[in-house]
Amino acid sequence: MIARVLVYWTLALFGLWSGTSLFSSRADQRDQSESQLKTTAAADNFACTEDGSLGAPSGAPQHPRLLIFYLKSSPCAVAGVNYAVGYSNIALQDPIECHCLPSGASIDLINHFIRVTEAPALTLNGFDFSLHGGYLVYCDRSPNLTVSNSKFAAGENGLLGVMGNSGCADLTVTNNVFDGMGHLYPCGIGTVITTAGNGITLRYNWIKNFSQHVLEANGGGKVIYRYNVVEDGGWCPGAHLNYTQLQGDYHSPIIAFNTFIQNVQVAGGEGIRLSATSKIVNALVEFNTMISVPSGLKKALSYMIACHQQPNATNVGFVAKNNYLDIRGAYGAIYPSGGSYPCPKPTYTRNFNMTTGIALREQQ
Repeated sequence: MIARVLVYWTLALFGLWSGTSLFSSRADQRDQSESQLKTTAAADNFACTEDGSLGAPSGAPQHPRLLIFYLKSSPCAVAGVNYAVGYSNIALQDPIECHCLPSGASIDLINHFIRVTEAPALTLNGFDFSLHGGYLVYCDRSPNLTVSNSKFAAGENGLLGVMGNSGCADLTVTNNVFDGMGHLYPCGIGTVITTAGNGITLRYNWIKNFSQHVLEANGGGKVIYRYNVVEDGGWCPGAHLNYTQLQGDYHSPIIAFNTFIQNVQVAGGEGIRLSATSKIVNALVEFNTMISVPSGLKKALSYMIACHQQPNATNVGFVAKNNYLDIRGAYGAIYPSGGSYPCPKPTYTRNFNMTTGIALREQQ
């Protein structure tokens, strides 16, 4: 036995064991590992140039201490933690009393809408739509509408958010605060942002205490969902919580650099959900920070990222990468491939459990 060991180490030392030196093999592995780490770090640093911090509004972040106890968190600036979202420190105007709505926008006192009708490229900026019981912005045949730097809250009118019909292509909703007011008005509004138009952009919004869905997009086109803080949906009994619901044809929708925080509410559901009813191609979910907080044995979410393909629909090229998740309050991070209507060959890579610091199992 001793002779065999001596022969092995002699051969290994002189590089004759399987044609490779044991020591050079280990050195090569170490060099390869270091090279991979450097490549990954360089990729992360490049991605972090798009983390939203440079274009963020002024003001204090909503949750600056949110991530301090986690073993691992995003290397990039995180929405609501390292920079603020919502409107800047500006004086908001009363849309009903100021007589300052732009041409093309009108007040519907009966339905409690701010109507934008046949007014392309109009901007509603700096309004307090939470006043007078809460008003909803309704877009009618007005492509390229922008709603920005405004405040929304559900009140006695039972309304919240922005809604657009099929004539409202390329809707942009940015730098707003939406507060569903939780238990005070739990079931009046199913969705915060609803659009039947082609194309939707959500950026730098703080969306909280809502009934069911953040976004329902039904018109296809581009989806840009970045730099938002979303917390505590599911206040309506019997609702099904989702942060995203896309129906129609979508190419390369992006959900990135958002912060999602979910405590246990009366209704649960999935977090980021991309369920194709027609066609979704090359969806990208990356650099999101997602936190689910249990209450005793109760879970806040079923699964945190879910890719589905309904019968006769297509959902191909789905990629979820570099997401950072606290899965304590969920049944799992990723919707299981054996579940109902899973996507074919989704890619999950470099997603991390923040509480353990360990990478989640990769799938492809």
